[in-house]
Parts: sequence; structure tokens; C-alpha cells
Amino acid sequence: MSTIPTAGGYRWAVPRFAAFDASALRPASTAARLDWLSPSVALIHVTADGLVTQATTPPQKRRLLDDATTRDLLLVAWRGSRGMEILLIDDLRHARTAVKE
Repeated sequence: MSTIPTAGGYRWAVPRFAAFDASALRPASTAARLDWLSPSVALIHVTADGLVTQATTPPQKRRLLDDATTRDLLLVAWRGSRGMEILLIDDLRHARTAVKE
């Protein structure tokens, strides 16, 4: 696996995916108190062609979500009421709004 330097850190090039099956993940829209801007909440973006990026600061999160398309896999990692969770970002418009507050 190779890394690609970017302004926000590094991107890891991973194998291509035909499609994503995230059915085993809980949707982020069901998380009652998800603090999108918290530094302890990380966003993970996997593009349709396999490029992986993470964001932990508000500017990085805004950039990541602005760059995302509906073909990409978007995840959020946070410590919720059930412990550490990885959730599927199932509402891109809501996520974009939440990080602009």
C-alpha cells in the first residue's frame, strides 16, 4: 500500500472496490448526540476508486465532506453511548451542515 502526501496529512491508496456494502454499520443519522466538530470524532472518506482520507479538525472535516460524492464511502468514528463506534454517514447533506456550525 502506498501513501500520497496531501495538505491535510496523508492519503492511502487501497485496492479498487466494485461497490461498498455497509449494511453491517449503524447509520450516523441514528446517533442522537454526535458532536461532528469534536476533535475526538474522526471522519473517514473512501473514494469510489479506493483513496482513503481521514479528518479530525473542523476545516479538514469540511474539506473532506465537500470533496465527497454519493459514490464514496463515508464513515465517522466516535465514542458514543455504546463505546467506540464506526458509523456510516448516510446523510451527506446533514453531515455537511453539521460541520459548518
